[in-house]
Amino acid sequence: MASIFLRYLCLMLVLSLGSLYFYAASVDIKVFKSPTGGFLEFLQIWSGIMAFVAMTVSLLLSTKLRLINNVFGGLDKSYWIHKLNGYFIALLVLIHFTKVSGTFEKNELFVSTLHREATNLGNILFWMIIILIAATIIKKIGKKTLLSYGAWKISHKLFIAVYLGVSFHFWAINKPYAGGSSIDNFMIITAIVGLVSLFYRGFSTIHYFDYKISEIESNDEVTKLVISPVGRKKLTPKPGQFAFLSFPKVAGKEEKHPFTIAKSDAGGNLTFYIKSAGDFTSSLDEHLNQDAKVRVEGPHGKFFFAKKSGRPSLWIAGGIGITPFIAFASSNHTQTMQSSLLYVVKSRNQALEVDTFSKLAEANKEFNFNVIATSEDGRPTGSTISSLIPADCKEVDIYFCGPTSLRKSIVEHLRAANIKINKMKYEVFAFR
Repeated sequence: MASIFLRYLCLMLVLSLGSLYFYAASVDIKVFKSPTGGFLEFLQIWSGIMAFVAMTVSLLLSTKLRLINNVFGGLDKSYWIHKLNGYFIALLVLIHFTKVSGTFEKNELFVSTLHREATNLGNILFWMIIILIAATIIKKIGKKTLLSYGAWKISHKLFIAVYLGVSFHFWAINKPYAGGSSIDNFMIITAIVGLVSLFYRGFSTIHYFDYKISEIESNDEVTKLVISPVGRKKLTPKPGQFAFLSFPKVAGKEEKHPFTIAKSDAGGNLTFYIKSAGDFTSSLDEHLNQDAKVRVEGPHGKFFFAKKSGRPSLWIAGGIGITPFIAFASSNHTQTMQSSLLYVVKSRNQALEVDTFSKLAEANKEFNFNVIATSEDGRPTGSTISSLIPADCKEVDIYFCGPTSLRKSIVEHLRAANIKINKMKYEVFAFR
């Protein structure tokens, strides 16, 4: 994640320095009337400019454009950056609305007849932004959910109104620079990018595939869902990718949610294993039935394995995190790869698709797997992990899907065994 954060940092640094350069070139510091020489007032307005730029970045990330997702390593990482960017917006907004002693001259550079309305609206928008960011922060603390997904989703959609309001605020408020200046043109281009992103996001819902439920079965915690394409259009996912599912005809299930594709076949049928973990996923079998309509958006994600890395690979799955590895096991490329699977579950009866991995082990003698039931065996130990790696191996590729605590524990065990992790791939499933 460090490299993803660095990419975001570089992007915001470029935008910050660019906006600062255009702003400094467009404004005379003498227009600010302040005992401090106008520096604080200069900074205050620039923080507002950058807040608007950061909001536009959030809208651009929300488009789910493949080019943007590739820059940040996949849609899941883009969502993580989106969340991080929200905190940056809150910081900039706080700086922008901090009261300072001075002001700038109302001169012929830019005088708006709607300045008062824009100022009043800005004060309202300030509190709306703070409330929206706070809702994201407090939605879940630890394992306790304080704000339901439905309520959070509604609050998040208010960002559209906030962005339109901020656009009006910048257009109508008095400014210390002239219309047509470099920073004015920069802000106009920024607003166009944001509004186009809004338009695209609003109409991107037409880019989905029609499916129907062909099989659904459930136990206490996991629902197996098999869906079939309606018509000729079908998804062609790569092993490890995920898709967004929604059920437009089922009350309470209309919102789209992401799930990893466990299996796909030549006919376009897709298999999902969905853990009951919230409002949307709870009691799916009670709300859905055979032939129910499903909208599928995707495929997304870059959780792919290297086909010709030349190194052994270690797959580590925690609970429902087994789903991408079910897809891996079904791929032709894994029939000859040197790889191992460590599958950690609470109890053995929760293990999914054990037969799939047994068949892979029979077909590929260089594949082996170990199911660890923590209620019986305890947590994985260093010796358990080492037993899955060839004795002469000092470097592996890790593919991980599961709880963060498990990932950190595995990394510690491998380092203690002096085994170098050449590459570790995992996805961030905190989509809100």
